[in-house]
Amino acid sequence: MDKRIWACVPQVRDLPREMAMTATCVCCGARRVETVGGLVERRLGAQYVDLLEWQMRCADEACGGRVALDYAGKADHLPPRPQVVVAVTPRVQSRPVARPVARPRQYVLPLVAPLSVAGRAVAPV
Repeated sequence: MDKRIWACVPQVRDLPREMAMTATCVCCGARRVETVGGLVERRLGAQYVDLLEWQMRCADEACGGRVALDYAGKADHLPPRPQVVVAVTPRVQSRPVARPVARPRQYVLPLVAPLSVAGRAVAPV
């Protein structure tokens, strides 16, 4: 067995070929054993172990849940993640906008005196 502890997630091809990896379903808890040699033969050797966990699914057809891989030398804890704090902003109350009342325009038209009324000439004023 390899007694090294990996500081980062290794590729499958970096692990010893005879090593057994236990795949445990996160949803139903079903377990199956995969060997590194078998994964390399299926052309999955170039993948990193965390991507392989993301790709693999539970063998139970009714479940199909995500799988967590356990192997010798896997780090017991994850590196700390930075916590993001989101400030709560107060809710803004929208006020109705006061719009001016539209008034009709006042047009000043010049008066035009008729030149004739009923056929008679009208004198200008």
